Amino acid sequence: MKHFHLERVEDESGVSGTGIVAEGVIFSNGKCAINWLTKYSSIAVYENIEDVEFIHGHNGKTKVVLEDALLSAAKGMLKVIDDHATPNIRAHATTIWALRSAIAQAEPDKAEGGEG
Repeated sequence: MKHFHLERVEDESGVSGTGIVAEGVIFSNGKCAINWLTKYSSIAVYENIEDVEFIHGHNGKTKVVLEDALLSAAKGMLKVIDDHATPNIRAHATTIWALRSAIAQAEPDKAEGGEG
C-alpha cells in the first residue's frame, strides 16, 4: 500500500478549505480510498489514483502528494505520542527527537512548524 494526501491550494467550492484536506491509500490492486479531513467528512473509494486526481484536482488547485511509507509511519507514531503519552513515555525524548529530526530532514520546508 502507498499513502497519499490531497493538498488544496485554492478551494473552488468553499467547502473543504485549503491545505491538507484528505488522506488516502492506494491498495495493491490500484484502487484508492480517501478519508476527507474536512468539517463534512466522508470516505470514498475510486478505481485508481488518476480518477482521484481528475475528480478532485480542480485543474491543479489540489495536488495528490504521495508519502514515503517510513515517514508516514513516523508521523503516525508522533501523533500517538503527542496525543496520549504519559510523562514516563515523554521521558524518552531522544527517540521522539530522532523521529522529529527524520521528518524535518524529509520535509525541510515544514521543519519550522512541525508536522504540517
